This record gives sequence, C-alpha cells and structure tokens, in this order.
Amino acid sequence: VNQLAYVTEFSPEASGKIFGSPIKTQALFFGDKEEEDHVKAKKGFDAVAKEYYGKVVAVSVPADQSNVLDYFGVRQKDLPCMFVVKAPEGQGQMQKFKGPGSEELAGGSEAALKKFLSDYFEGKVESHKKSEEVPEEPVDKNGVTTLVGKTFDEVVNDPALDVLVEFYAPWCGHCKQL
Repeated sequence: VNQLAYVTEFSPEASGKIFGSPIKTQALFFGDKEEEDHVKAKKGFDAVAKEYYGKVVAVSVPADQSNVLDYFGVRQKDLPCMFVVKAPEGQGQMQKFKGPGSEELAGGSEAALKKFLSDYFEGKVESHKKSEEVPEEPVDKNGVTTLVGKTFDEVVNDPALDVLVEFYAPWCGHCKQL
C-alpha cells in the first residue's frame, strides 16, 4: 500500500503496482487533463481518495489511455467519470461498478464521489456490465430472443426456461453465414 500515492496515475509501468496491490478494490477516475471539468472533478477525487486510503487504490486514468477507456466502455464525451473495480479472490471475474459521470462530477463535487464509495462499501451498488441497450423488440417473429449484457443473466438463468444461446458477432464472416 505504501508503494502507492493517494492517487496513482495509470500507465503501463504503474499497472503492476496498481493491480498487484493487496487491496483488491480500485477507484478509477477517468478524465481529460485538457478540460476544465477535469481539473475540478480531479481535485474532488483526490480529496476523497485520501479519506479512503487503505480501503481502495485510487487511480487517475488519463484520456490518452484509450485501451483502458475502451475496456470500460468510456467515451471521450463521458469524461470525467468514475468506476470502482473489485478484483476477484482466487478464481473469478473482475467486477466493475459504474460511478458518477460528468454531470455529477461537474464543479468538483466531492459529495457524489463520497456517496458512491459509501454506497459501494455498503453493498448498495450493482455491478456494471458493458452492454448494448435492450432492443425495443427483444423477441423476433420466429421466437428468437436477442440477449444483451443487461438481460443475459435474467433470461439464461431463468429456471422456467430451456435456453440455448448462440453467440453471434456481426463482424464475423462465419457468424454471418449462420
């Protein structure tokens, strides 16, 4: 823990220390240093990070880290915003929790950040899944249901249904032939 500052700027070089920390919860602040909203919001994030030091690894992710932004589904127009990431204990998948966005962070409001982290630690925040929006007509005329990240667990794990899932990628030549 002491190897990291209250807030560590993400870089490929720093990623080992960030994700190798014994603290398995990271608070990620995504922002563009060139934007005025970023400066105010980052100041609020820094203050809240000090309060949660030892409970979370606070990370500032610059807008030029496009691979990280893509992984979280963050677009330039979404900046600034925040996510919390919970690394798995042993085997399992990392969980992502979407926090305040640019509207809530405008003006550097620490209140939105504090509430989000407080709610997260109290178990009040549901994990975030990168997903397309639910289609207006999820079931087509042939009875085929289109699943997206937001509906997948609900439909696939419904004990009243027998479900066969075909995964389809619209860019895949083989999938197009199916």
